[in-house]
Amino acid sequence: MQGAVSFTSRVAALNGRPMPNFLREMGIHPNDIDRGRSPAVRHLAEIAGANAENLVRATPVRSKDEAFTDLCGERLRRLSVHRTYFRYCPMCVADDIATFEGPITARPWLRTEWIVSHVRSCDRHGIILANASPERRRFEAPDFNGTMAEDLGHLDAIRAGCPTVPYSPFQRWLLGRLRGERDASNWLDGLDLYVAIGACEGLGVSALHPPKVKASTLTEADWAAAADEGFAHASGGPAAVEKLLGRLNAVQMQTRGVWAPRDTFGYGYVVLERDPGDTAWDPVRDVLVDFAMREMPLKAGIKVLGRVVERQAVHTIRTAAHASGAHALTVRRLFERENLGADALAAGLMDHRVTVDAERIEATVRELKGALSTPRVQKLTGFPLTWLRAIIADGHLPTVTGSNDREFAKHRFTRQAVDGMLERMFAGAETVAAETDNRVGVMKARRRTGATMSKILEPVFSGTLRWKGLLAGAKGLDALLVDVGEVLPLVRNEERGDGITLLDILEFLPGIGRDSPKALLACGLLRSEMQFNPEARRMVPVITRESAERFRAAYVTLGELCQRTGMHHKQVRKRLREAGVSEAMTPENHRCFAYDRERASHTLCPKSNSVPDTRTKA
Repeated sequence: MQGAVSFTSRVAALNGRPMPNFLREMGIHPNDIDRGRSPAVRHLAEIAGANAENLVRATPVRSKDEAFTDLCGERLRRLSVHRTYFRYCPMCVADDIATFEGPITARPWLRTEWIVSHVRSCDRHGIILANASPERRRFEAPDFNGTMAEDLGHLDAIRAGCPTVPYSPFQRWLLGRLRGERDASNWLDGLDLYVAIGACEGLGVSALHPPKVKASTLTEADWAAAADEGFAHASGGPAAVEKLLGRLNAVQMQTRGVWAPRDTFGYGYVVLERDPGDTAWDPVRDVLVDFAMREMPLKAGIKVLGRVVERQAVHTIRTAAHASGAHALTVRRLFERENLGADALAAGLMDHRVTVDAERIEATVRELKGALSTPRVQKLTGFPLTWLRAIIADGHLPTVTGSNDREFAKHRFTRQAVDGMLERMFAGAETVAAETDNRVGVMKARRRTGATMSKILEPVFSGTLRWKGLLAGAKGLDALLVDVGEVLPLVRNEERGDGITLLDILEFLPGIGRDSPKALLACGLLRSEMQFNPEARRMVPVITRESAERFRAAYVTLGELCQRTGMHHKQVRKRLREAGVSEAMTPENHRCFAYDRERASHTLCPKSNSVPDTRTKA
């Protein structure tokens, strides 16, 4: 495709005249050709016998606002079309000289793509285009053939200075668009050409370079690589573009600082920020804006490329803490308990990079906003801290973050939860003026019954008490009265478990030392569990009787063998070694010597091979 400037230059060269003089002699003002004015171009076509429609189509025309240039039925940005200089392929020029006839300076043709800045190499010969600097006269188009006359004698040297480059899919597509070709399956062919080019180069720079790269530092090779990279993503449509945005977003999770679209998507976002009123960019903007609002922790109310974020779709620990008013550590513990952002937490990411879908914690964030701390609840209710911790642990006072089972967590409570707890505690209570001998406060009742806080409060909240009192003039726990006679059988009816304490196990398994039980528990030969101890009035760790009896049936300690035989431990070990009975346990691993009971007893006590009946305290 050749524009009017190239056509005029060649015709002038054929006539041996400088192009401006030739135009004036033909009654055409040079500035009209430079501006691509249709009447002048058609007049030139008529004089030279060329196709006027083709010549007009291939001639660049500046838009009225001079922001764009129309070329080959497409719209390009003004600076995308060279008007004062051009680039060319020395091999194409050599081919023209060998192909056409006439004066040698008139044989080369200026290809249309050589004046488009986004075309950086010759698609046919695979080399970078050479730069030409024609003599520029004001209001006149550059004389291509006149300029080439100076370079024709140096084409080989110029060609040697043009490095070879790989095939460019972006450039092949761009040349097709200039020829009027469109592919319905290519998303870019549904966009204005300047938008499609900007999207390819912008996305490509974002994909290949850091977000804050300076565009002025990029070389022509960098721009060519970026255009091809961006084309590979953008030609696949919105889904492929979102895949690239997702990759950039994932990279941002590994960084520090602000997490915003500009810092995440880099130069591609900068391109889309330009010309906010140009609706031609909307299809590309919509892809980025929709992704950012869906996948990034953007606060409601901010603008992304002109669109307001109506609701926050993603929270980080930091943004959730800011929105709720809770401490970031409180929110981080919440994430850990609820298994939110597990991968990010496992990777050790900081609070402002651990993300979660906002819907999953929306209710919690809403409840945390204005929630009460433990000291604040103490002041409102008059509960001592130990009693407050007891009702939290027992689930009578639910926490916002579900931290009831964590003893020293920074609990948060809604005012509704606190009021509901007090309402249940005093439900059905009779207002009284003073305590009596049996109807006393729960703290005094606890001391008289020897019950735990949990035990004495459980019937209060469960509603199983026939009588509760509300002491006039008092508040909180001090105002709650119970009948000791009614409470006592409820809190002291626990059955002792059959487990064996760490001290009693020394008597149950004779011959083991004080450190042996812990070692045997660690290696799984004994098993422990929690059981209620009436004397301690709490759950205590014990060794299960079943595991202790199983151990005693299978093994015999060196100490027990010494007791049964009356021999020194060295004599016992010597006789067992001579009989080929080796130790099943050693002090290094189990803190005691033990042997297989059947083999050891058969060797040392053949007439008494039974397990001794050793009983613990009741």
